[in-house]
Amino acid sequence: SGFSTALTAIDFITLQMEYRALMAEFNEYLARQSTLSAQEMEAEQTRFRNEQLELISQYTAFIDANPYFSAIEQPGGGSLAEAADLYYNLAELQYYAIPTDLTLALNSYKRALQLDPLLPDRDLALYNVAFISSELQRRAVDDAKIAYRETARGLDNPPANALYSQQNFSEAHESLTEIVENYPESKIWEESVYRLGLLYFSYSTDSDDPDPLRAQALDYFDQIVAKPKSPLYYDALYQRGWVRLNSMDQDDLRLAMTDFMELLMATDAGLISDPQVAADYREDAVDNIAYCLIALDGTDFNARSRGVAELQRVFEGYSNQQIVEQVLDRSTSLKLDMGVS
Repeated sequence: SGFSTALTAIDFITLQMEYRALMAEFNEYLARQSTLSAQEMEAEQTRFRNEQLELISQYTAFIDANPYFSAIEQPGGGSLAEAADLYYNLAELQYYAIPTDLTLALNSYKRALQLDPLLPDRDLALYNVAFISSELQRRAVDDAKIAYRETARGLDNPPANALYSQQNFSEAHESLTEIVENYPESKIWEESVYRLGLLYFSYSTDSDDPDPLRAQALDYFDQIVAKPKSPLYYDALYQRGWVRLNSMDQDDLRLAMTDFMELLMATDAGLISDPQVAADYREDAVDNIAYCLIALDGTDFNARSRGVAELQRVFEGYSNQQIVEQVLDRSTSLKLDMGVS
């Protein structure tokens, strides 16, 4: 029995070493992916996927034979090597090797969390559960929305499964909340805060009472914007402006324009390193400032335009005249589309 146990532990160690070697090589490939030709990248992807699938088969066979594996007992209790470690690594392999069925990776991450509540990478496992779960649920909700629109009659309310709601996204919501509340030092803490902001805003889009949900989303984005050195700073700044724009409140519209103006100035100053991201933010900021200007005028088309005064305020001291003209052109185009210019 002891000899058999020792052999099983050796098999576990061998599996873990193979996993670490393969994933180290795979991560190195991901880092240099942009330097490869399309043909080289396809060949590398095929090779890695085949090797990952082979290792998945080995992990699955080991787990089937040792569903509650535990070895190398520790003085304070527990074991250094447990089945939860196997499920976590299996999930990582499944995520990359089987992208067409993310439920496999999701279930393996959840099993790892279930087997070991003190899993060393619990925060990462929770984040991956939240990410995969939210993506799968988003597809399900979007499909339900399409089905509803195709069959709805008159003023029929959409079914519960066709709504962006905390109930429908409870798994992702609870996982992210646990990270934010219990793992403030985690490397994915800010990303979790950011994603909670996105979730709360999505809930607001299908809610009969959206204001508290938008306020909660703003609170999460504010936490990121309060850290100017955060890699998510400009993403959170944009999302905060977008949430404010959607409230249609006059004060929120002015604050939204201030956020979008900061994005414009950041792109002008080269503070956003990725040129494509900078270009996208610049284009979106121009459009969104124009939307805000139109929204400030509301439906009172006889009164003096409040948008004109706000345009002067927002662009005071701003030297990029080309951007100013783009905002004016976009605002004019929007009014023409509304038939009120």
